[in-house]
Amino acid sequence: MSPPESLRYEFIFHQTAARRLSCNLRPQINPLRGPREGGTLVTIRGENLGLEFREIQGNVKVAEVDCTPIPEGYIPAEQIVCEMGKAEKSQFAGNIQVCVGVGECRPEFLASSSKYYYFVVPRLIHLKPSRGPVSGGTVVNITGSNLDAGSNVSVLFKDQPCTLLRRGGQWLTCRSHASLNGYGNVSVSVSVDKAHLQKDQRFEYVEDPTITKIEPEWSIFSGHTPVIVSGTNLDIIQTPLIRAKYNGHETLNCHLSAALSQSALFFRLSLRTESVAEKMLTNWFTFLLYKFLKECAGEPLFSLFCAIKQQMEKGPIDSITGEARYSLSEDKLIRQQIDYKTLVVNCVHPENEKSPEIQVKVLNCDTISQVKEKILDSIYKNIPHSHRQKASDMDLEWRQGRGQRTILQDEDLTTKIEGDWKRLNMLAHYQVPDNSIVALVPKQVTAYNSVNNSTVSRTSASKYENMIKYTGSPDSLRSRTPMLSPDPESGVKVWHLVKNHEHGDQKEGDRGSKMVSEIYLTRLLATKGTLQKFVDDLFETIFSTAHRGSALPLAIKYMFDFLDEQADKHSIHDPHVRHTWKSNCLPLRFWVNVIKNPQFVFDIHKSSITDACLSVVAQTFMDSCSTSEHRLGKDSPSNKLLYAKDIPSYKSWVERYYSDIGKMPAISDQDMNAYLAEQSRMHMSEFNTMSSLSEIYSYVGKYAEEIVCALEQDDGARKQRLAYKLEQVVACMSIES
Repeated sequence: MSPPESLRYEFIFHQTAARRLSCNLRPQINPLRGPREGGTLVTIRGENLGLEFREIQGNVKVAEVDCTPIPEGYIPAEQIVCEMGKAEKSQFAGNIQVCVGVGECRPEFLASSSKYYYFVVPRLIHLKPSRGPVSGGTVVNITGSNLDAGSNVSVLFKDQPCTLLRRGGQWLTCRSHASLNGYGNVSVSVSVDKAHLQKDQRFEYVEDPTITKIEPEWSIFSGHTPVIVSGTNLDIIQTPLIRAKYNGHETLNCHLSAALSQSALFFRLSLRTESVAEKMLTNWFTFLLYKFLKECAGEPLFSLFCAIKQQMEKGPIDSITGEARYSLSEDKLIRQQIDYKTLVVNCVHPENEKSPEIQVKVLNCDTISQVKEKILDSIYKNIPHSHRQKASDMDLEWRQGRGQRTILQDEDLTTKIEGDWKRLNMLAHYQVPDNSIVALVPKQVTAYNSVNNSTVSRTSASKYENMIKYTGSPDSLRSRTPMLSPDPESGVKVWHLVKNHEHGDQKEGDRGSKMVSEIYLTRLLATKGTLQKFVDDLFETIFSTAHRGSALPLAIKYMFDFLDEQADKHSIHDPHVRHTWKSNCLPLRFWVNVIKNPQFVFDIHKSSITDACLSVVAQTFMDSCSTSEHRLGKDSPSNKLLYAKDIPSYKSWVERYYSDIGKMPAISDQDMNAYLAEQSRMHMSEFNTMSSLSEIYSYVGKYAEEIVCALEQDDGARKQRLAYKLEQVVACMSIES
């Protein structure tokens, strides 16, 4: 005969009590915040949470508000999912209470969580973009507060859903659907569980983008070709992609890298993505290596930049394509024979005409803009570039005696036009002799030219300057491929030293192509030899633990030791793996960027030819940090051949550098903390601390649960109760002030 029901439940209760409810220790509760309107599905995971659903039915309270358990979400003894009821305005927070049993709750079967649940008020502030194509697909970012609260969020554009992608405390993103009602404005509303958020936000559906033209219609096989796509409503495209096909191979690695307007998109073939951790590591090194860069590595880096600039300017540089006679980059090498002469011009000082004239070396094949830049380099030799006069704001005046003065321009009425090609004016065009006197004068609205004895229209010149400004800003956009855009009105193409159709070498496989490459390689090697000392000095400085008395920054030793500890922890003993970790951590993440972009460190202007040469040096630096064998073949790029004999030596420097760091005494956490505190004090007045904390918290808010979980599993974090402290911060930030 079976026992009565009451006795059976009594037995269950005592059995449960014997096991003890462990949910009062550290249960998993999600979410920990929700709107007062209710409707939030709260998931409670723990142990001994009843053996049957009826044991917990009606027995769950969250922050003193009834939370109705849902049968579908119940897992016996392990999980309860309940729906929050409505809270009063006077209720703000409270713990979670679960009573296991049927009938009246007995104290020994009641468990309370140490974690609190908070009632918050989600709000909307702004949405961006506020317009998108009628076909949908626009990723809309909605900002506000407490948008990560609750269990379910829905966004409506009038009657159409906007599919939620991700959300955080101050933002959420969704993807729009196609409009059911065509073009026009629609209202935007957001619901967080049973809380309905409405602010006067509107989204406009507009006509889908169209494409009318792509230029150029060609690209070199290795890519890096700038492409301009023209059309209508292109500014509403968020992630433009170009699908390129060649011999059956397809690539989708085009991405928007510069300008975006309603009528044109500018693309470049390159792609790189970084995680938040990688960006933070880069910024960490940038901050902590500032002193080393300023006092030690900055000097050889600046010397290398100056040496490259000076060497390139000794020979002709095409102002349109950026190609030069002297170059480290085969892509940027002028292959045609250019006849030129070096001239000296005596420039009147623009700020004091009575002071001695300044002698400046120029080439008779320089454009007028190039001459102006060289003069400004001489006048403002030790002045930061941003503090200098701009060449575009000045005119070049040739003073020929007897009061005769001629304004020289890149384009004027004397500019030569042959067919659909217009050649920029050079000093040779005006027949300017050696030792001429010139002056930089403020740009005039109406220029004159004594050669024609008439007023010169500046329309064509300004068009040219605008084109150069567009295709050359930032510098990297012109670092590889020529941008020879025709004048939109006349169809005339501008050139300087090399026309576009003169670029083509013999096709791959043609007889003699190898010989041609060897001729160019000889010229590249000559330039490389001139710059060798400067490259060596920079690499030696970076890969030395005690260069010229400068101590190794503590951050490097600390990070390298950390990587070795992680390798030991995970039983990774392959020296190549450890080497690669360190290379990816510091040289390839920090130093390569600095070498390729000295304008990040110094107030300078980096031309496209200088950028191309620095890219070769940066590639050599990367090859030096690699553990893979440096194999060369007939198809190896010229930059690999250039430094083929040097890279083995550079590799030995890197290996010695890593080895020397490993032998140095370890840095204690206490010393590192003191070092970080000192660095913070040094730059205390240079940063907005609250803004930085806000940025950090925006990341923490997205991944609070994962971070808390990781902190609970870490021994050091547990000793400092970091998980608890972070929970307190999150709770404090969540409560309405």
